[in-house]
Amino acid sequence: MTTTTYSFSFDENLYSDFHKDVYGFRPSQDDKFYTTQSLNVKQMLWDQLCLDLDRNQKLEEIENNEAIYEFKKYLDRFDSYDDAITSIVEFNDFQEHFDVEDYVWNQGILFTDFGRNILNSLTHEFEKSYDPSNEIPSCFQ
Repeated sequence: MTTTTYSFSFDENLYSDFHKDVYGFRPSQDDKFYTTQSLNVKQMLWDQLCLDLDRNQKLEEIENNEAIYEFKKYLDRFDSYDDAITSIVEFNDFQEHFDVEDYVWNQGILFTDFGRNILNSLTHEFEKSYDPSNEIPSCFQ
């Protein structure tokens, strides 16, 4: 008598987290993964999550590259990189460090190496002119 052993790569303890990473929300308790008893079906659902994650990452990379391209076009309108950074800080009138990060995030480049370099440059420029004593306490705003 021969026994066939199947190997499965899914993890029932990680399915909810993985689903949230891929789709942005947790699966409901009625999700097929939780209602089926078939290990083969669970594996197929897990494999689909893997494929969708790969697709999402490729789309995100395309979106990041497009955002970087557009921001570089914007930077090219200035005489130099330093002039661009100074002008961006002055024009946006950042009040807090969070404002600088929010600006870079709104450009769609925050989670890229290029975006982190821009954030560092903008933050450095912002800190040169930042004076916390000029802040209006939030209770007076």
